[in-house]
Amino acid sequence: MIGWNEGTIESSYFITNDNDLFNNGLGDGLFMAQMQIQSSFMGWDFADETANGTDDIWTICEGNDYPGSGGSRWSVSHERQDSEHRRQEEKHK
Repeated sequence: MIGWNEGTIESSYFITNDNDLFNNGLGDGLFMAQMQIQSSFMGWDFADETANGTDDIWTICEGNDYPGSGGSRWSVSHERQDSEHRRQEEKHK
């Protein structure tokens, strides 16, 4: 996510392949797998949690996608995966 900030940058993350995860002043480095886990995003207000607010700004399909907001491709992808999962379950009944 890219935005404008004239103050302190907090709770910002980027993908890194470096074993030395670091904060470069613009965000904290996370491995790709960590970027797909909700608990990696400290302070982010995700749907279905209230510890970081109740606005439900972010969604994530853990282990499959990265965080998305509102009608982003990530939440659409999550819905497609859920639909496919239900079809597969019906096939195996």
